[in-house]
Amino acid sequence: MEKDFDDSKFLSETKKRINDWFGYWGINNTSGQEDRSFLFQSQWDSSEIADNRVLGKAQLQFNHLYDFYRRAIAEQRKNTVSIEIRGTNNAKELDQNVIDIHEAVLRGIAYDSKASQVYQGCFATQLHTGYGVIRVKGIWESEKSFNQKLIIENFENPERTFFDLNAKLPDKSDGDFCGAYTSYSKDEFKKLYPDVDVNSLTGINSVQSNFTWGSSSSVTIAEVYYKEHYEETLYLLENGETLTSKEYKNLKEIVAEARLSGITDEMLEELNDSMEIKKRRKTQRVRMKSAIISGNEVIERKDHPGSMLPMVYVDGDSYKDNEQQYTQTFIKHAKDAQRFLNYCAIEIATALKNSRREQWMATPEHIKGFEKLWKNPEKQQGVMLANESRGTMPQKMPPSELPQTLLHQYQRAEQDLQAILGMYEASRGAQGNETSGVAIGNRAKQGQNAMFVYFDNLNRGIESVGRVVLDLMPQIYDAERLVSSLDKNSKASSVKINEYDPITDSYHNEIKDYNWEINVKVGASFEAQKQESLQTLVQLTQVSPDTFPMVADLIAENLDLRNTPQLVERFKNFVPPDVLAKEAGKEPPPKQPNPQEQAMQAQQQAMQAELQLQHQKIAVEKEKVQVEELKVEVDKIKAIGAMQEIPMQAEVAHVRAAAEIDKANSELEKEKIKAYTHAVSVMSKLNNAGRQSAQ
Repeated sequence: MEKDFDDSKFLSETKKRINDWFGYWGINNTSGQEDRSFLFQSQWDSSEIADNRVLGKAQLQFNHLYDFYRRAIAEQRKNTVSIEIRGTNNAKELDQNVIDIHEAVLRGIAYDSKASQVYQGCFATQLHTGYGVIRVKGIWESEKSFNQKLIIENFENPERTFFDLNAKLPDKSDGDFCGAYTSYSKDEFKKLYPDVDVNSLTGINSVQSNFTWGSSSSVTIAEVYYKEHYEETLYLLENGETLTSKEYKNLKEIVAEARLSGITDEMLEELNDSMEIKKRRKTQRVRMKSAIISGNEVIERKDHPGSMLPMVYVDGDSYKDNEQQYTQTFIKHAKDAQRFLNYCAIEIATALKNSRREQWMATPEHIKGFEKLWKNPEKQQGVMLANESRGTMPQKMPPSELPQTLLHQYQRAEQDLQAILGMYEASRGAQGNETSGVAIGNRAKQGQNAMFVYFDNLNRGIESVGRVVLDLMPQIYDAERLVSSLDKNSKASSVKINEYDPITDSYHNEIKDYNWEINVKVGASFEAQKQESLQTLVQLTQVSPDTFPMVADLIAENLDLRNTPQLVERFKNFVPPDVLAKEAGKEPPPKQPNPQEQAMQAQQQAMQAELQLQHQKIAVEKEKVQVEELKVEVDKIKAIGAMQEIPMQAEVAHVRAAAEIDKANSELEKEKIKAYTHAVSVMSKLNNAGRQSAQ
């Protein structure tokens, strides 16, 4: 704590703020506690219970409100909430990779915190107490770690929280302080704060008008978060960057060091130009502090990271009247209808009870001497003794019927409950008069609209929680480390943040403070999405059966069966290989021709074979011509030899010519056989391809 810090002044101001809050907010806490007790415990006050006991009426309670409450809870649990962010830095859009890493870490924080359960718990307190409170805080990763992590938590008892009375925004984030108190026994307090002497705490027995700081056996401590405002100068530089006076001073020191390090004049001039101040103005800044106080003692006081209050107020359905905010639970206006239903139920039960009693008509002479037997005739077993009087005996009366008016009033009470809460039988899953799907859907939406205010206020609160987390992330996740992350497909993993790269002198996955815009998206729960996806995919394949191979594995993935993984692997055999390769980030395999393409290829090969056969025929005819020319030449040689009387030479030429002719004829036969064999093979392939295409 600072040396000049005035504990007494801080305690006086803080305790007054807390006391003023509970004085202002006490009516809402009292109303919420009454409604919560009415919903979960007794719906009768002590005077009504006493009256019913005197009148001998059964103490019955038909709690229809609890069924409405459970259905509202179930409707919220069907939904999943995701946060999407957009960011800017000095009026420039952030790179998508920067947004993705912050969004992944944000989802990882929500995943580790079991945020869905946190939001469900907050929604429950909205319904039964009238409002909820969510807090974001840093805790150590483990007992031996020096790293912190952020968690999101819900206050199951929001009546123990407090905020600034001057806050105007729905989430009370514009206030200057918030906090929560907890009561401990003195032994528990000693375990938590062993360095603090509980007996030395003064003022723990003090009772202010709206708040008690403890008793002789207990200690109440308050954890307070508050803002300290201070003035600072902002500079707008020529390059569009905005710096505080402290940041600008640091920049000047960097430039001075660069000048001494022998930087070139060109680079120095560039640095000086970047430091030119275009505009300046005064602004109000905030630094966060936290403290733990008890009685008249400040147990702990320290700086708190971020610039926002870490606690988010989540409204139920409140309104203001003369500057007083009044919260409303989900059942507030239906309590009278529930009471009326209980009154009707008791009267019906009493009528039923009385109708079961045996009633007789008799004169005093009939029962004279047997008065004890006839006092409670329904309890007697065996023969009922009586005296004959004037020739008659006691007559048994028929049981009375239930008054129809009571039954009608009971039904009216049920209808009033539905009308007040806006949730009718069809929207609660019961069979109604609606016959068409559109009519049933519209009635279901009517029930959802009745709870829309609570749903919407929860989503606004979640948006504020996202802002607090993003505000705290740069201070909590400020070093190189592995943190949990969650991608957009809800796949959990670890990612290294603030990783320094000495080659580029930059950081990968750096967590920094940017200007964020947050959008909360609400969708169906994972199981509901699976059912909807399965239904849509099956309908798609029914409309267009050819699409089944494209979605076969997706259909299997959405089946809720014991052997789903095996089905997925087997159904992948229906999916085209190029689709699977693309999803896996691999090169697609060579495309296999279909039967039609195979038939066309076979036809082209047949045409090429026929063309080759024609070329071979031409070659054979050419060989024949050459042979004929050779014969003519031989005849000429013979004639010349005969004329010149050179018979030996003519004979040699004749033999050679005959050999050439035989060789040419042999080659011609081989080519014929080869061409014929090739043509037969091609025609066989063509016929096979045609049969496959027909099949």
